[in-house]
Amino acid sequence: TVAMNDNGTFIVIWESFHGNNDWRIAGRLYDAAGNPITAEFDINQSGSCGESSLAVSDTGDFTVVWSRLLVDYSICARQYNANGTPKGNEVVLIATDIDAALGPKIATDGGGNYVLTWHYTTDWPAYEHRDIYGQRYDVSFNPVGEVFMVNTTTAGAQQYPDIAMNIDSQFVIVWQGDTDGSEEGVFVRQYDSNAQPVGDESQLNTYINGTQKMPVAAMQASGQFIVAWQSDAQDGSDRGIFAAIGPKTYLGDFNLNREMDIFDLRILAEGWLSDEPVLDIAPDGGDGVINLLDFSVVGGQWFYE
Repeated sequence: TVAMNDNGTFIVIWESFHGNNDWRIAGRLYDAAGNPITAEFDINQSGSCGESSLAVSDTGDFTVVWSRLLVDYSICARQYNANGTPKGNEVVLIATDIDAALGPKIATDGGGNYVLTWHYTTDWPAYEHRDIYGQRYDVSFNPVGEVFMVNTTTAGAQQYPDIAMNIDSQFVIVWQGDTDGSEEGVFVRQYDSNAQPVGDESQLNTYINGTQKMPVAAMQASGQFIVAWQSDAQDGSDRGIFAAIGPKTYLGDFNLNREMDIFDLRILAEGWLSDEPVLDIAPDGGDGVINLLDFSVVGGQWFYE
């Protein structure tokens, strides 16, 4: 995993095998020209670890999270200064007893607010049922609010999340789930700056043959985001990389909930009855009157959403 701060300095982290089931999280800091600033250093202080992720603040300070494997399957973190020196020892963020918290990913708004996401299995070691969870933290990694569940569809396995966040603390969480009628698909849920969901989960992939998995996300300051994933045989060969841009926007989304639903149709009907041309959307640019063309556009967007 690689992350970069505003001046081009970047940190690389990876899992390093030391024999006898001893996996460690290692890191190294580089300047903007790719020259090493530090030697390789160990990050975790206990257990065999893996599935690491990191986030970098505006000042260059960074935080690494990982799952403590073969021990208690808890999620741990360690914070570092911009020069690569640790701020303290590792801490446990998500403690488990008989279950497992895996695949942690972390994001920051750059100003000291963090969101952690992971998939949690409640039937370990069968590992057949998994759900996506999230938790906010302040700059000192004190929890803000409660742990929240991300996916609204609970059938099957929802796993391997990723997260992206902007400077206003808005964020999106993406994951792969086996609920699209095929093998696995890519899903997303958006959140506002108070970690309140903006609508329900939605599916990003439209090609549903085979498996779509391992999504990664990035977000602009405006809140627009892009998600990329691996798709089986969609490009005519073995595996290809595909992407989608969000959030979805619709010309007839009159209530601005980023969905097409019966409420938009009702708003258009009320505008038609009260002769409000401001709701006129068809043909392109409008023709100054609400008529069948406008209802056709709203109905089509609703049907094909």
